[in-house]
Amino acid sequence: MSAQTIFESVSPIIHTTEEVSYLQDGIDSLLKSLYRVDTSSSLEKINEHLPHATAEKLIDFMQKNNLDLKNTEEIRLLLSDLRDALESMKVVSLTLAFDPPQNTIDKLANMIKDRFGPSYILELSQCSGILGGLVMVVHGKYIDLSLKKKLDILFGAKKQEIATMIK
Repeated sequence: MSAQTIFESVSPIIHTTEEVSYLQDGIDSLLKSLYRVDTSSSLEKINEHLPHATAEKLIDFMQKNNLDLKNTEEIRLLLSDLRDALESMKVVSLTLAFDPPQNTIDKLANMIKDRFGPSYILELSQCSGILGGLVMVVHGKYIDLSLKKKLDILFGAKKQEIATMIK
């Protein structure tokens, strides 16, 4: 069983570092629950401990690959592989001037995944001081595409001209 295969199944619905953290917590919780003696089936435990969309992808993946939903060890191995893959995801940091709605996050994440690959996720932050645009850090490179920077450049070049107009 390949970690990449389960990862490819789940990665399209994971966009941010926050979502990865939430999913990792769910995986940890699910792994602990698998060995508890209770009347819940593995299917019920998966649905209880993982976000709905991820649970659906995991169950669908298991069924398509003829994995036994009653086999605790198979589930444990699959979840461990997925957790390892999540830990190796690469991060693109974006600073925006506003708190983006989910559809904007989805579009940004899809653009990043299209450009860099499925193992990239977003780390989002907000800073109204950039006024508009964005600041991105990827592969250790700082890229300032903010409105503030553009205005600073424009007004920096025209500083003397503006000063004489004000006097």
